[in-house]
Amino acid sequence: MFVREKLVRLVVSFVLLFLLSVSFSAVLQSKEPLTFAIGSVSWREPKEESVFFQEWQKRTGVRIKLIKMDSSAINEKINTMLASGDLPDIMSCTRTIANDYGPQGAFIPINKYFDKAPNLKKYFDVKKNPWLYGPDGNIYILTATWPYLAWGWVWNKKWADKLGVSAPKTIDDWVTVWEKVKASDPKAIPLGTQGTGLLYQFFFPTWWGITSEGLVMERGNLRDPWLTPEMKGLITFLHDIYDKKLLYQEFLTATNETFYSLIAQGKVFSIVHYKGVPYLQAKAPQDVVNALETLPPPKGPYGKSGCDWMGPTSWWGISITSKCKDIDSAVKFLDYLFSKEGTYLYYLGVKGVTYEIAKDGTIRFTQKVIDEAKKANMDLDTYLVTNYGINLIFINIPPLDPKLHILHAKAYGQPENYLKGLLIVAKNLAKYRPPIWLTAEEQKRVNSIMSNISTYREEWVSKFILGKEPLTKWDEFISGLKKMGAEEVEQLYNKGYERYLKTVGKPKGYVPPIKYDLTGLDKIVGLSK
Repeated sequence: MFVREKLVRLVVSFVLLFLLSVSFSAVLQSKEPLTFAIGSVSWREPKEESVFFQEWQKRTGVRIKLIKMDSSAINEKINTMLASGDLPDIMSCTRTIANDYGPQGAFIPINKYFDKAPNLKKYFDVKKNPWLYGPDGNIYILTATWPYLAWGWVWNKKWADKLGVSAPKTIDDWVTVWEKVKASDPKAIPLGTQGTGLLYQFFFPTWWGITSEGLVMERGNLRDPWLTPEMKGLITFLHDIYDKKLLYQEFLTATNETFYSLIAQGKVFSIVHYKGVPYLQAKAPQDVVNALETLPPPKGPYGKSGCDWMGPTSWWGISITSKCKDIDSAVKFLDYLFSKEGTYLYYLGVKGVTYEIAKDGTIRFTQKVIDEAKKANMDLDTYLVTNYGINLIFINIPPLDPKLHILHAKAYGQPENYLKGLLIVAKNLAKYRPPIWLTAEEQKRVNSIMSNISTYREEWVSKFILGKEPLTKWDEFISGLKKMGAEEVEQLYNKGYERYLKTVGKPKGYVPPIKYDLTGLDKIVGLSK
């Protein structure tokens, strides 16, 4: 009798718990979905029914309704929303928009909710990753937190072996090698690139001690490098190698088709560009691709070296608006993408369905999706985006550290030399610029001045490199920069830098270190046995 009563009570309790759980689940499901305004492009269109969005909602218990903003008119759409005050719960936008309108109340300070977002709290600790914070000490947007590894210095190793030259260690060594290339074949292109950006904004400036953001640290203060002797030295160097025909003579005007064709024909000895260009986009024969090798960065005239990079944040991101009907759910929804599971979901899909992880840690896409892509006559990347919603452009906020970046590229079957190049860049990342926390008014002033300076500078620098203006006019050029407000921008940057230092309690000259775990990657990409 006693046992029977106990059994009845147990059954009743179980039924009640079941009913309560069903009821609670119904309440969750009855919640109105959060509206999510997201950028959209035809070849990477976000779809609510895709595996990615369905899994994201399922794993977080947060429902969403997408509002697609065509990328061709996205800024107009965002500005209309902000002007009308008719905002969605969550939206993709630029850092500038978020940091301009956030302090005005259009977006919530996400860091105020970090206690409910363990992954965000970890990644955006103000002392470790302060680059997203605004001058008021708040984060109004979430962007990717990863270094851009796709720039590299590539040379034709087979060609180098034929000339009997070893890998150059310094810029002077490179000039010597280029001169040998030109001497052996007058029609050869010793150094190929496109545009001036990779010459005086990114690659070469790093070796002259200048960051990708165009800043020099001098006795604890930030300097505009254009106002220093170092930049004149760099432009003089670029003019010299152009004048000697060591630099591709059509670097300013060549189309992608023309430049890629020269690479494919094996006419370019060394390349300063996105690594994807020589390895993937040039569509070169396999023997040319196999001959290409990414080299460690050389040392410049002041002993500086390193691979330049964009990061650790991105230009576009996702914000939560002040009109959000359920901020806790929105924070929970976005926080998930910064967990390991969420990051893998975004970049790879669902484990066991789209990808698998081998015992050695390498990632492989399943035979299922490989066969599906072949049947659909699509490359794997396009197929996974189109049919599973993986790796959408306007949601690329999950952290892609170098290890995952390389494993991800390997899973897609990228050439071994390309993978080695990614790791070489990761091992030689240059010191990044310090955080600069400008107010909205200061940022607008900087933008206003720089819009004019950028055009003026590009015109002068191109003429200097091509020899259309003599470098004896350098002082005249600098005088023009100062008249246009270059020194004012320098002062504003220092003001923003000092604002950051005061918040974290660090002395002048401090730049937070950025470190990544590269353990085991040498073996995975074939740099060691």
